[in-house]
Amino acid sequence: MKRFLAILFTCLLAVPAHPERVTVGGIELPGTRNGLPLKGAGLLRKGLLFKIYTGALYQRGEELQLDIHYFHTTPKKHMISVAEKTLRQNLAEEDFQRHLPLMEKLHRAYLDGKKGSVASLRIHPDSGLIYLFNDAPIITIPCRDFANDYLKIWLGEKPASETMKRALLNENG
Repeated sequence: MKRFLAILFTCLLAVPAHPERVTVGGIELPGTRNGLPLKGAGLLRKGLLFKIYTGALYQRGEELQLDIHYFHTTPKKHMISVAEKTLRQNLAEEDFQRHLPLMEKLHRAYLDGKKGSVASLRIHPDSGLIYLFNDAPIITIPCRDFANDYLKIWLGEKPASETMKRALLNENG
């Protein structure tokens, strides 16, 4: 796993303010999604040639949506492993343990990423975290605190990929 994470890197994309459409890694992303403007996007690769996914972050205020566009099958067990490892690096042990029942509930609902599929995490101040697969709601975790902490996988101080974090936040300077 360490080796896998060590060879990941992303291609960065500077997203212009209010784009109509942006293409990242061959995936055409809309400038707005569910009324949320595109904040940033990036392409995650393993090595130089193997595309894993294109990530896109849409945000307005406290409401946001993170979309993951898969280029090949990604087993849910791999996603869960990376999520748990990254959250352990970003959360105090007591916070990790407090969130563990909700994390396990979410992870049981995860589906394997398939080529061409899109997994989304939508965070809304009133409803918490909603996991969607190809725009179909799969599960809602009605805990805003958990939702904010779960995003640390991509946006925390020690994310799974620092360059993907910068791309999603449009910090390409």
